[in-house]
Amino acid sequence: MAEPATLKENIAEYEKMQARLEADHWGEHVVFYDREFRGAFKEFHQAMRFAYTRWGRGPYLIREVGAPPMRLPPIDRPMWFHDKERTPSQIHIRHNDRAASTGRAPSPIEPPFSSPPR
Repeated sequence: MAEPATLKENIAEYEKMQARLEADHWGEHVVFYDREFRGAFKEFHQAMRFAYTRWGRGPYLIREVGAPPMRLPPIDRPMWFHDKERTPSQIHIRHNDRAASTGRAPSPIEPPFSSPPR
């Protein structure tokens, strides 16, 4: 079995199709795997779930059409993979849970995953 295309090859394929994608899928999140366009989704987490369930850790490209490229760290498993109700905007939920358990409001400059005060 041949190795899947690299991320650079998927990016090159996206760039070849960019004009057509911008006309047909502006603002949507598109998935490329093995140098092929595989789908377009309204939300990032939908595209991530689609790609992860089919190809695990990839390599695949997910890009919002019309937005500048964004670089994310490699992920072992998306946080929202098992929870259909969870969205990427809920990533800081641990920060809010800690604030509720300590009785103090979260600070806007405090890192969301710092250890609780003693």
